[in-house]
Amino acid sequence: MGQKNAPNLLWMTLYRLFSARIHPGIAMMVSTVAGGLLLAELGLRIFMFQSFPDFERMSPVRLGYQYDATLGWFPAPHSHQEMGYLQTTISLDHNSRGFRDAEPTFDSRPRVLFLGDSFTWGYCVEASKRFSDRLRQRHPEWQIYNFGVVGYGNDQEFLLLQRHFEAYKPRVVFLVFCTENDRTDNCANGDPRWAFKPYFTATARGLRLRGVPVPYSDWVFCIKHPWLSKPYLFRLTMKAWGNLRSPRPDQKRDPTEAILGAMQQYLTARDATLCVGTTARDTKLEEFLRRSGIPWLDLSTDLRLEADWHWSAAGNGYVADQIEQFLLKSKFF
Repeated sequence: MGQKNAPNLLWMTLYRLFSARIHPGIAMMVSTVAGGLLLAELGLRIFMFQSFPDFERMSPVRLGYQYDATLGWFPAPHSHQEMGYLQTTISLDHNSRGFRDAEPTFDSRPRVLFLGDSFTWGYCVEASKRFSDRLRQRHPEWQIYNFGVVGYGNDQEFLLLQRHFEAYKPRVVFLVFCTENDRTDNCANGDPRWAFKPYFTATARGLRLRGVPVPYSDWVFCIKHPWLSKPYLFRLTMKAWGNLRSPRPDQKRDPTEAILGAMQQYLTARDATLCVGTTARDTKLEEFLRRSGIPWLDLSTDLRLEADWHWSAAGNGYVADQIEQFLLKSKFF
């Protein structure tokens, strides 16, 4: 009997709840807030739709990268992607550590680790055509690792090195300094639309890391919460929160030299040597490297991709020749 009356009891309860008179003031307040939110959403969609791209329909370069709370972004281990550029398609395969490189092995051979951004990663060239892979083929007596990640600044490269140094223990760390944009990257906190990044500020007490944990960008928020990100107001709130968590740096001085100096100290304390190769000339940086005793190499070349500044396959061959001669003459091994 009680089970038969249960639906009737529920119905009567709901009826009384919704038929109860709502205070006019509360009703007005709720209506005003709801109407304001609706108008705000419509305004964003009509006048600011370009600030809220549809990431599902866009076709950005897919690199197999994922959100990283410390580095901003990093390749997903064991991921495979295809990248098309200028009517050419290349394969992007990442090993178990997340690097676009062969699976690492650790033996008694002297170890050389290459740090850098898309130049080191091998933008729009097959992995076998990169300078690091060419050196590996020429010198099987060396153990060579490629830590290149697209878009990284020297700050992220330093953090990446610290994360993996104990596992790899390289004797030489060769940083490919992208003269074209590394200084800009070192003074920025990333892009709120695509990805935030950590950054260092140079203080009297040394480097200070900021922007960690890295907040979600608009793209990361949409990927992780596809339904919640449908309203533009939610996305606008996340953008504002990200800018509060990681405000745009007000760099009083470029931290680039301070980052490289800290990297040198870190490696020296661990019986490793820092070397730097520049993609183009930088007088200020070169003076700092000389003064600090950091071996460096000019890797300037016009052998670059069509309509792009990255090294072509021939450019990677030239760079491999230059680095090979540099390492042999320096007698690091």
